[in-house]
Amino acid sequence: MKDTFDVELARFGARLELARRHLYDYCLLQYPGFYKPNRTFLKDICDQIEGFVKHSSKRFLILNAPPRHGKSLTAQSATAWLLGDNPSNRVMTASYNERLASTFSKNVRNIIQTKKASDRVGDFEPVISLLDAYNILQSDRVIDRERLVDAILAFYGMDLNKEDQEDLKESRTIAGVPADAKIEYIVKNINEADADVLRSAILADIHKISMTPDMSDQNFAGNSSGVALQYKLLAFEQHIKDKERYFENALVNRFRLYNGVLASIKKMNPIESSDIDVVFRRALPQNDLETSQMINNLTDIVDRETLVSRLSFIQDAKETVKLAQEEQEDSLKLGNYGTDKPNENENDNNDSFLDAD
Repeated sequence: MKDTFDVELARFGARLELARRHLYDYCLLQYPGFYKPNRTFLKDICDQIEGFVKHSSKRFLILNAPPRHGKSLTAQSATAWLLGDNPSNRVMTASYNERLASTFSKNVRNIIQTKKASDRVGDFEPVISLLDAYNILQSDRVIDRERLVDAILAFYGMDLNKEDQEDLKESRTIAGVPADAKIEYIVKNINEADADVLRSAILADIHKISMTPDMSDQNFAGNSSGVALQYKLLAFEQHIKDKERYFENALVNRFRLYNGVLASIKKMNPIESSDIDVVFRRALPQNDLETSQMINNLTDIVDRETLVSRLSFIQDAKETVKLAQEEQEDSLKLGNYGTDKPNENENDNNDSFLDAD
């Protein structure tokens, strides 16, 4: 088998790992034309920033350098590197004017932004605004209920003294209300029907745009036949196939990198990427009874290994078929009487019958 070690791929993988660990290597990977080896002051700046952020207990780091020495570029790269290492980090930018601060923030966003190509957009990015709207709607409904409990009781055309207020608080009743007076709570009228219609519409759009079926939908669960469910999951399955293709390419490239490094140090034999099969298993309920019936119907048409692999509880179809064949061969050797001499009991029975005569 020919050597599959890709030197350039291994080097690039090593550079990516170094960039993840150290700020200077990240800057060198992003801007190799500016962070040149002879500009040692740039490495010193990066090391100072990295040490301050990760290891120093001091609160301030002041960096002074002449113009055009990479202060802004390094600061921008450090911000992107920190956010990439931990997205929960927070960075505040301050400047003597708004334009410079805005430019700095925009440059950082341009470094870490998600590409707009369809294969680089996350599943839930198109519905983030809908998720926010759904959360706001549900939150407002809860707030309205809280305000209803704390609503103000207004009295029109009458006054309450302290004694009446205490009686109202104690007994929850009030007497002696004038005929022309009015008592009511000051609350906002809530139309629950309209709010529920809006909630259902937003939820339906979330599932539709993200191509994710709503398993709690009554219409989804109403028809539980296998073919009907497959049609309802068609868009979802096609979306999964696209994702599997990306995952498979990434896993194969990663394996090539690992295999190339290990093969170079004689820790592993070189393996062609075309010999690798990436298998994905779905965490979905399976109808094994229906699958077993299909296997019986295709027994003389499709090979055993392919049929057995359709069962959800089978991990290694080849090994399962092998074990089944061995058990069948052992059963034939033992015969119907559980012994390796199937005719022995038959002869004994015949002799006993003759003796009885």
